[in-house]
Amino acid sequence: PSFLAVHWRHGTSMHKDSAELVEDVHNILKKYDFKPERIFLSSNCQEPEDLAVLEKELALPVSQFQDPSFAPWQRALIDMIVASEAPYFVPSSYSSSFAKTILFHRVKGNRAIEQTK
Repeated sequence: PSFLAVHWRHGTSMHKDSAELVEDVHNILKKYDFKPERIFLSSNCQEPEDLAVLEKELALPVSQFQDPSFAPWQRALIDMIVASEAPYFVPSSYSSSFAKTILFHRVKGNRAIEQTK
């Protein structure tokens, strides 16, 4: 199944709010005429209301890897691997170490790198 990987650093002024992130996602989908079945979201957001708003605005099902049997660092590593292998990846910030690591692995794996705003 096709999916779009999205990283959303939540709760800091240095990163995009949900409206900006949704705009970036829609721009990528339109630019590449990409119609994923779902969004794979990597985020530190712990607010169910904010996640629900994001999913509603994206108009696609949103999946996250949240298995509690894994330590937080292990879940982050799995998120990075999934995002590195996704057909497309939308970071919330190019200054994020998390996003930079994903982008590095995407370049090494010859995956698409898309600059947004």
